[in-house]
Amino acid sequence: MRMERTAPTQPAGSNLSRRLQAAVTLLDRTGSGFACQSGTYIRGDFSSPVSTILLDQLGLTLHAHELPGGKLQVSVSLAREIRLDTKEMRPASSEGRYEGSNFPIYLNYEEDRSTFSFATAANFETVFGRLVAAAALCETKDCLSLGQWIRRNPPDGNRSAWASNARAQFNMLDDLRAAGLAADPKGSIFNVVGSHNSKSVILPVVSLSLANPGFRLWLSNNFDAWWATVEADVPLKHLDTNGLTMDKKWYDPVYFYGFDRAGVPIYGPYRENHSQFSFLYSPNKDIALIFQRLIEAARAGSKG
Repeated sequence: MRMERTAPTQPAGSNLSRRLQAAVTLLDRTGSGFACQSGTYIRGDFSSPVSTILLDQLGLTLHAHELPGGKLQVSVSLAREIRLDTKEMRPASSEGRYEGSNFPIYLNYEEDRSTFSFATAANFETVFGRLVAAAALCETKDCLSLGQWIRRNPPDGNRSAWASNARAQFNMLDDLRAAGLAADPKGSIFNVVGSHNSKSVILPVVSLSLANPGFRLWLSNNFDAWWATVEADVPLKHLDTNGLTMDKKWYDPVYFYGFDRAGVPIYGPYRENHSQFSFLYSPNKDIALIFQRLIEAARAGSKG
């Protein structure tokens, strides 16, 4: 692992500088960088009262400055949503903004899992280690939040007449992301884990996972159907399957667009296994409605 930092201009005894440099040094000593691939490039800029750490390979940018009493105000921007232990993180406040700086204040973690701000009085090495470890856990190297993925792959109306359909699909996926947050405010994670090409438009393969109830949903949409796989910790015995297509003729991986390349599992129909199954659904209908049915069945199963 290589580390580069600008020459500090803060006083040698700066508490902020010491705390952030200790966190970066701790990460550097691990060698593998909390399960990151070796060679992760870290850049630390501790030359101003607002300090910045960048981990290029994880798409992580962290800004920090010190508040009265020794607390740190921290703003984090990530390429993907992460599941994070927040017990030592407190809501950030615009009143803690460092005057004369461009220190960003984002939403709280409970509102946005990829771009958030917080304050902490905890050991910063521990908090920083949790951030890096969570960011390194994504299942694919191309894992991105939905917003980041759309910014990198905007539908082009000049190349495909289906661009407006793609935008409608993205809106439905954003509604699904919001439904996941509402269902599990502390444990919902929604990321793009792969992509596929339909009608000359690049489209996402997404993953929505909940910690409580234990549940996972993968989706893609080729404008002909939503293609979905479900994994649940408990059997969804009372699932309303009305409108879901589960004809065995559609269970060839060639139909589940983008699943194979993203490493997403494809199971059989619901009638064969109530906790691991795949299905099709109308492409123009709101998939969040099906998600609500799935969650209701998962909660009922958790209660026995």
